[in-house]
Parts: sequence; structure tokens; C-alpha cells
Amino acid sequence: MSQVYRVKKMNRQEAQTYLHWRYPAPYEFYNTPVPYYEESLAEIMDNQAGELFFAVYLAEEFYGIFSYQLLEDDRMEIGLGIRPEDCGKGQGLEMTEKAIAFARKHLDFQGTLCLRVADFNVRAMKVYERAGFVKTGEVLALCFNEVVNFIQMELVEETR
Repeated sequence: MSQVYRVKKMNRQEAQTYLHWRYPAPYEFYNTPVPYYEESLAEIMDNQAGELFFAVYLAEEFYGIFSYQLLEDDRMEIGLGIRPEDCGKGQGLEMTEKAIAFARKHLDFQGTLCLRVADFNVRAMKVYERAGFVKTGEVLALCFNEVVNFIQMELVEETR
């Protein structure tokens, strides 16, 4: 049964809460290191990289985040996260479907949706595949001064 999610533009307090989320091993990669906190907060609040951040509420609690960034060739990269205490509880697919629906309905984006996931995060990759994403490649990226291999995925939909 689908749960009621509320999505809103992320405010400063929500951004600060999000940046303080702490994931256990092996997902600690997603923790924002303290030296990068202010820079990350500025990126979220000032839209410095052209990325839009939204807070996701479930049962009136700050539950997760969606992010969206327009790319070239009518593509949009989506990002999503669930607060650490709710990860691994079977909500990933519904959250991914909500992120897709939000892009289509509220951002009125009808082009190709894509995402990147750290190659060790097999749990998330399986969820994204169930949501209709397929692997399209790999890319190395610098994250918090660490080189990380990301799997690139693209949404394949029957009809748009």
C-alpha cells in the first residue's frame, strides 16, 4: 500500500539535518565529512551547481531527500536518500517511484531520467533496477577528496 509522502523545497534547517545524517558501514561514504559541511550546505541552499533539493516527509517526519539536476541532451539526474534509521526497511522502491513521479509531474520534466550510484551500493542498484533503471556505464568522480567509481543508470519507460 502506497504511503503519503509530502515533498517541499528544502529549507536551511532541513539541509542542516540532512548533512548531519550518519550512515553505518558500508554506507558511511554518504556521510558528509565535517570539513565539507559549509560547502555542502551552500551548494544545497544557493543552488550553486544547478541542483534542486527537496525534503521528503512521511507521516509528518523528515524522511528523505530528492535532488534534481538538468543535464545536456534532455536528461535530468536524480538523487535520493532516506534517513539512516529507515534504510533497508523496504521503502526504497516506493521512494524511487515517488522521485520519478515528482520529476514528471511537479518539475514537468519529460526527458530521460538518470542517476549515479556508488558501485559498492548493490542494495540501491537492485532497487533502481526494479524501478526501471538500467546500467549505461561507469564513471570515476571525486567526492570529498576521494575517487569513487559510480555506476551510471538510465530510466527505461514503456511510455512517457
